[in-house]
Amino acid sequence: MGDEKVVPKSLEGLPDGIRKFVYSAPVVTTVVSFVKLAPEPKESVVAPSDRYRLSFDKGSAQGLVTGIELWICKPSNKFATVVLDRVNTDTASGVYDTVVGNEPLPEKGWVFTTGQYPSPPPCAACSGGQ
Repeated sequence: MGDEKVVPKSLEGLPDGIRKFVYSAPVVTTVVSFVKLAPEPKESVVAPSDRYRLSFDKGSAQGLVTGIELWICKPSNKFATVVLDRVNTDTASGVYDTVVGNEPLPEKGWVFTTGQYPSPPPCAACSGGQ
């Protein structure tokens, strides 16, 4: 008990499959384009949703990997996450699902980040730089 408050000194104990999702410096990436996708058939729909494929200006050369979750950084008054399912050398993309009427529609220029470990200071893009 209480181990959840202990800060590890290194990440050596993490398996490689997990370690690739832990960044010591954030990757900050910008939406360069987006396309609305056809609705995905689901067994049960709680609320109608729209789906968009967001394309980003960074890829594996900058440290992004398939399966990483990106969090919106700018604009700071929005909430959005995208899990990358396609990563090339200098580009990546993932699907953004919105609940119709509740979540912001994507825009070119949105900035997302991977975050970092330990907890990062505010995203540089959000505080004016990048």
